[in-house]
Amino acid sequence: MRFLPHEPDSARTLASPPVAVRRKLAESGASLDGPQWRSLPLVARRRLFEIEVETRLQRIAFAHLIRWLKGTFLGLDTPAPAIEEAVDVPWRRELPPESSGVPSAAWRVLDVDARFALLVAESEEERRHLLGVFAATVQSA
Repeated sequence: MRFLPHEPDSARTLASPPVAVRRKLAESGASLDGPQWRSLPLVARRRLFEIEVETRLQRIAFAHLIRWLKGTFLGLDTPAPAIEEAVDVPWRRELPPESSGVPSAAWRVLDVDARFALLVAESEEERRHLLGVFAATVQSA
């Protein structure tokens, strides 16, 4: 796992959830808000960032880990996750959603976390900024 170039220091120090964690939460159907995230031990936050979540089994494990962490460290009783057989999210598709305005050529060279960041950008201006940041990163690689 890596941090994306646009992520603030708060994400890099794990004071706030990095894009990679937010994407894993979205794909697994789990949730952690900001105060819950900050209440978890740093070692748990680091593991949530580092753990790979690409397959159905990994999504299930991640969702159960979130549930266990919330119960153990936050005293929250959350329902067992219902994990779909296959995840169909736009950031994992071969082509970007037409409404995103992201060029297909740029989409193909971005990893799943960068695609997720683009699609959850709060504004068109932010999306254009991210495309520029990611393009510079891809060119320098």
